Amino acid sequence: MTKTPGRAPAIVEARNLVKLFPGVVALSGMNFELHAGEVHCVCGENGAGKSTLIKTLSGFYTPDEGGVYVDGELMPSSTAASKAAGIATIYQEHNLVPDLSVAENVLLGNWGGRNGILSRREIRKRARKALDQVAPHLNLDTPAMALSTVDGQMVEIARAIAQDARVIIMDEPTTALTEQDVEKLYKLVNELRGKGLAIMYVSHKLEEVFTLADRITVIREGKTVASSVPAGELDARSVVQLMVGRDVDLYEHIPRERGELVLEARGLSRAGAFEDVNVRLHAGEIVGLAGLVGAGRTEVARCIYGADKPDAGTVEINGRKLRLHGASDGIAAGIALVPEERKLQAIIPMLSIRENTTLTLLKQISKWGVLKRGHEKKMVGDYIKELDVRTPSAETPIQSLSGGNQQKVIIARCLASNPKVLILDEPTKGIDIGAKAEIHRLIEQLARRGVAVLVISSELPELLELSDRVMVMRSGRVVAELDKAQATKENVIAYAAA
Repeated sequence: MTKTPGRAPAIVEARNLVKLFPGVVALSGMNFELHAGEVHCVCGENGAGKSTLIKTLSGFYTPDEGGVYVDGELMPSSTAASKAAGIATIYQEHNLVPDLSVAENVLLGNWGGRNGILSRREIRKRARKALDQVAPHLNLDTPAMALSTVDGQMVEIARAIAQDARVIIMDEPTTALTEQDVEKLYKLVNELRGKGLAIMYVSHKLEEVFTLADRITVIREGKTVASSVPAGELDARSVVQLMVGRDVDLYEHIPRERGELVLEARGLSRAGAFEDVNVRLHAGEIVGLAGLVGAGRTEVARCIYGADKPDAGTVEINGRKLRLHGASDGIAAGIALVPEERKLQAIIPMLSIRENTTLTLLKQISKWGVLKRGHEKKMVGDYIKELDVRTPSAETPIQSLSGGNQQKVIIARCLASNPKVLILDEPTKGIDIGAKAEIHRLIEQLARRGVAVLVISSELPELLELSDRVMVMRSGRVVAELDKAQATKENVIAYAAA
């Protein structure tokens, strides 16, 4: 059992974990420990082994070698044993039953009762006791389907408390949260730490890692490359270098000359989504579109692109009014869109990288209805090289790539259409820090080539770093337009949430 001078022994300890899958070594001698009253952050690229570690600690996977120890004793590999040991996991995707109430979801799998008979009064009493510690504002009778994202997380944390959890594992908990909701979660995590709970916090976002972490462990290719390092001894650059195993230049904004007006949207409105929105994009400019979830940002982007039809307003490219009846009209006019949900809206998982890259480019790579295979192969190969898509072959199914490499393929498709305007909706969502830095550099390079870029991101630090100016939306309207100096975190939040 690990014991640090001046500190109680670890509650949970992973010792020399090895986990093998066909053709893949997911964990290779992994070590990790977690103590009471601390937040221990785990960082690593996509595919580094973070999810496998979580599922092994949760009893979902049985290690091929090594083991998980709780209070110094080897824990059997089962979810029941993990739960009995006081380990609760809150996954990135919520684990709530939509039609059940808040109270029923808090006690899900932990009903109690006598002789199979449940007491609704007792369920409500126990659920209220747990909720009062994390989310006293929630109504016990509200169905889970009616909860906001952050309130859904609060219900899962309350469930962990109701199970008398000593350890809470949080997997990318802020992925779908607004800036205000992130602050609520920070406050709750700090309160849980203060009550003596041990928290394992997995995140790609280094800002929140350094906001919360007492200690940091970095894993790469299934191995521990930095173990239990006090957070104060590391910085963002050193963590990134440990994650990727090489020097990575983090994005630094360098002013560019703004070119001619390329796109102008005037008076765009769509019932129930947004009203009277004006957007101006210049060549070589990166404009950020900020706002809370539901502010209308994605809906505006889709109307500019032509995927949805506005009820009112016009879109012009280089002074020419567009007739947008569908996405094909937007593409023909020189507008490209990287959508928010790449798996649902941008890729066909079973198709190859080559096929996904050229999905919208068939006219360019065919003649008289016959594909020019040589031209297609060369074009895709050139983009794989230019964007550093890490794949053994252009024929590899896109579903086998990491999120960052999938995103590069989608951007390659956009670039092949030679766009005047590129719209990126949550371009680094679910992408590790190494790939994120590469995407940021790519956006900067495109702007320097003269492309007009519109970026939508719920990661405010990312938006502020990338953008030359920021437009802020609230309740379907643009309420502020801020230049680089004015676009501070405090100003953007004030306008977005007022």
